[in-house]
Amino acid sequence: MFDYLKLYREELSALCGPGEWPLALAKVTYVQGHEDIGRRGPSVSFDPIGGLDVRSWNEAADKAIGGTSLIAPRGGMAVSLHRVAMNMPELLLTTAQLMAITGTLGRAQKMKIAWRCTLDDIDAISHQPRFAQRGRLYIRFTDDSAIRLMAGMLSAKKARALVEAFHQRTGR
Repeated sequence: MFDYLKLYREELSALCGPGEWPLALAKVTYVQGHEDIGRRGPSVSFDPIGGLDVRSWNEAADKAIGGTSLIAPRGGMAVSLHRVAMNMPELLLTTAQLMAITGTLGRAQKMKIAWRCTLDDIDAISHQPRFAQRGRLYIRFTDDSAIRLMAGMLSAKKARALVEAFHQRTGR
């Protein structure tokens, strides 16, 4: 497996501010599970083709199978990262911020910062593996929103590297 952080350090450093440098890089994707995005009223419907549809039953099944993937009852940082994570960006942790980068690694003119936040906006980053999601990351923001992203189905190497770099840098 290639270490893309080392391979593209120069191009990634160009995205950083003065005195800032890359610490960890992981390609992530959003795997939808239960999404706690605010209160919704109870819902029951029936149609002849789809059958009975009970929202609370569906949400319970989502939680059991995929876990909770988005917690954002009042919107927040997790919702904006969720929108970007649907397109499988590279998550770049630097000495000052966390960025989601889209485009082609190694081609500075093609890389774009699609989302970013300072490390002060992040309350915690942890590794929370599940079946077939060995590289599952949990990112909790200071605005009480949180998101779970997958940085590897079978390997947790990139996820663990990102978590470790965050802990070493922030002590959280």
